[in-house]
Amino acid sequence: MQEQTMRNALLLSIIGLAMTGCGSGNSPSDSTSSPSTQSVTLPQAVAAMQKNLNTQTPHIVNSSTVTAFNWRKSMHNLRSIFMSDAMAADFGLSTIWDPESGSAPTGNDFGLMNLYMGGGFTCDGSNNCTNGTVTVPGVESLTNYMGQALDPNFENSNGASITIFGRMKNAQMVLCIMGQILPAASTDTDGLPVVGAVTLSFPADTSGTVYQAPSSGGCGVPSSMAGTSLSLTVLAASSANYTKQITTSLQNPIVMWLKLDAAAGVFNFMSLEDQRPSGRYDIDRTIVNITGIGTPGSETVRYEYVDIGSATSGPTSCYANGGWECDYEFHRVFIDAAANTAYLLSNDSPPGDPSGGTGASNQYLQFTATGEPSNLSSCSAGGTCSATLALSFTAGGQADESGVYPSAGNEYDGCVNVATRALSNDGSLDCDLTGVSVLAPGGASAMIELTREVYVGDVVATLFANTTASTTLAFTNGTDMYTAPNTQ
Repeated sequence: MQEQTMRNALLLSIIGLAMTGCGSGNSPSDSTSSPSTQSVTLPQAVAAMQKNLNTQTPHIVNSSTVTAFNWRKSMHNLRSIFMSDAMAADFGLSTIWDPESGSAPTGNDFGLMNLYMGGGFTCDGSNNCTNGTVTVPGVESLTNYMGQALDPNFENSNGASITIFGRMKNAQMVLCIMGQILPAASTDTDGLPVVGAVTLSFPADTSGTVYQAPSSGGCGVPSSMAGTSLSLTVLAASSANYTKQITTSLQNPIVMWLKLDAAAGVFNFMSLEDQRPSGRYDIDRTIVNITGIGTPGSETVRYEYVDIGSATSGPTSCYANGGWECDYEFHRVFIDAAANTAYLLSNDSPPGDPSGGTGASNQYLQFTATGEPSNLSSCSAGGTCSATLALSFTAGGQADESGVYPSAGNEYDGCVNVATRALSNDGSLDCDLTGVSVLAPGGASAMIELTREVYVGDVVATLFANTTASTTLAFTNGTDMYTAPNTQ
């Protein structure tokens, strides 16, 4: 299966890879001044979105190098797990978290395939893989996997950011660029592009902000793009959610909807990508709603990403050669700065059953993570960090040498130190913020499956056709984000 970054190659070549937040790492609650609302510009709204999603979303700040992990390919190589069948339901997270204390898994350990290698690597029989310059373990521990999946700055061996944070960043790239180089003459009274044809021209001077590293407030556009341009078509949108609709001139059609209420501090963003031109019957959609921008300590963020493909009779079918060549990714985030709460939900699995049907997949990785935005922001800014995440993890479909590893239906819970990835409280979700069970009845796992069922039959006729300027998020807060399935 091709990585999502491959089918987005044209997009990434234009606007660069692995963008991190353009804004400060400080939490709004760190402000010592009295809250007061300020008018918000498009660059400020984008910076707020990046800051909240990259520093306040439940994440891990790695204190040591974690070998890169290719998220998307993992689901098609689940036979890389080894652990004695009898151990599955009898032990907690600590047993499968880091059995070799930092070293690569061995023998009966729980392990995940490390696809950092990409092309050019060869592996021996002792879990060592090399390309002649770099040697990495072929199978890695769960602590390394979560260190990658929850690292906002993670990149795989191709330099691509492809975790939940990578999905966030990819969706924000054009917005960051737009905020930096959109001509004043092309800006409407609402701070968004005017209706009509708009050209984003990259400056010839590569010292400009748009080329600077995200950590310096830039967009991370490669200097090779200097002097080139990106064409946009802007239409008016008439709905409660959005005021502008923007189409890009890229290989895969990408449509974006925007709303910026500068006075109220409200920013809504949605993007929809049709992957059929690049050979995949696959659609992905991102929605972000932020309120309270410009009012310290009052921001709320709702984020959702869904990407799923369908099996068809045509050449773009996501089921071919006896297997799925697309994934079902589903990620949600809710952040409430005033309540100091941040919640995350993540799923990665094939879209359907092993035969290519619309039945439930027997291979999946799912987890919830919960933390306090103030502590998460402090850890992202460096210095002393004692924050913990409440992690609830489940998986199915992994196999060892003797058969299917019986993790399906089992839940592994614990408090994970944000800085070190150490387990501070195994088997408990009573951490900085009380966590949410991934397998609770009627909860996260069930909601993920209900959402999958809406789209898997024909994702173009469902997710693609039913996404309009009137589309809204199905959830409103940190409770119903785990229970309310998508229907649009």
